[in-house]
Amino acid sequence: MRAPADIGRHRRERLRSMTSSSAHWEQAWDSYFIILRRALQELAVSNVKTRRQLYERAEKAQRELFDEGDQAPDPDEIDYHHRLFRTTVRLLENDIRADVDIFDESYVPEGLRETARKLAQARAIRLSRKEAALAREAQGLAGQGRDLLARASPAELELIAHLHNGLRLADPTRETGRKGASAPSAIGVVRALLIVQFQLIASESRFAVIWLLIQPAVLLTLISLIYFILQTQFIMNMDVPTFALLGSTTWIMCRQVIFRISTALVYNRIFINIPSVRPIHVVLTQAILYLLIFSVVFVVLLTCGRAVNMTSLPSNLFGVAVYILAMWLYALGLGLVFGGIAVYWPFFLRLASVIERALQLFSSVFFVTEQLPEEYKPWILWCPTAHGMQLLRSAYFPGYTSSDASVPYFWLCLIVVLGAGFLAERNARPQIQPL
Repeated sequence: MRAPADIGRHRRERLRSMTSSSAHWEQAWDSYFIILRRALQELAVSNVKTRRQLYERAEKAQRELFDEGDQAPDPDEIDYHHRLFRTTVRLLENDIRADVDIFDESYVPEGLRETARKLAQARAIRLSRKEAALAREAQGLAGQGRDLLARASPAELELIAHLHNGLRLADPTRETGRKGASAPSAIGVVRALLIVQFQLIASESRFAVIWLLIQPAVLLTLISLIYFILQTQFIMNMDVPTFALLGSTTWIMCRQVIFRISTALVYNRIFINIPSVRPIHVVLTQAILYLLIFSVVFVVLLTCGRAVNMTSLPSNLFGVAVYILAMWLYALGLGLVFGGIAVYWPFFLRLASVIERALQLFSSVFFVTEQLPEEYKPWILWCPTAHGMQLLRSAYFPGYTSSDASVPYFWLCLIVVLGAGFLAERNARPQIQPL
């Protein structure tokens, strides 16, 4: 008599061989039938309850064996085994309740062989169709790729090489081809995508890179010019050039993050073709990219302004960094909300620019609420970014402390917007398909 532990180990090995990719579909029914009948024979008490518990344990073991594989199993394979297992259970249970002797050596449930044969045929047809479709797609892509490479310039070929290197970092299993290779972490994926994005920026025209400096400088000049025309050198103990620099650079960073994230969710979906890359990875890459870019832009403009004695240095560097990061997180959340809406309603992105302009007017970019009449302040202070911008300036300038900005209100709104953004991305994720 075999010990219970040996029986359990034997069953698991039998199930493992049966659910492997090299299993013979036509004989799988025999394995399920033998295992289930042997388990039923060993039941101390056989009734509906104990048999149901046995079936549930066997089905759970089947799922665990699929999960333990080195590769993700084919959905068709899982479906085939699940259907065959349930069919075997149903036929056995029907015969038990009909008082059929299922332990007789010649016993085989009626219809089991035929059902297994039909399931195997259907599985083989689906598999052949899938392989034919993949072959046609590979042939078409190969021909298209050859045509593109034939027409590509040396600069484009170099860009393709950079892109390939970045993608290999994001998905190391594509390079090694090893089974069971560990998937890259989210940090590794975002790092690889950042490398690719920086390579793309470097491969563009030099004017596109210079414009990243010119854009905030233009808005800075516009804000400063308004105050200089009014012969105003200081605003609430803040010098105008630094006041304008802080507002223009921070807001343009927020605007770029909002629009790049929302459009990435809807249109920039090529990287999602890589198994390790998800939409949230692409979103975080865009957000981190523009945080890094505008941090450098801010330092460059501040250094140049300081060199000609036009700007002042921050009094609380840590506080400035915290509130710039908070404004960036607010833009991240808002971009996710906009993108989540645009996945279902693409026309919304045309309205997003109008919403951004309205936010800019109410976000203390050009002024602070202490400059306004009392009757207008409550309307401006509904906008969380107005609080964030004024708290940022309070941290930067030693002579200015905002009396209107609320720290709890700003951080509460930031948490709400971030939560709404991640919920919107999660809800839209099933609708985001690779290009």
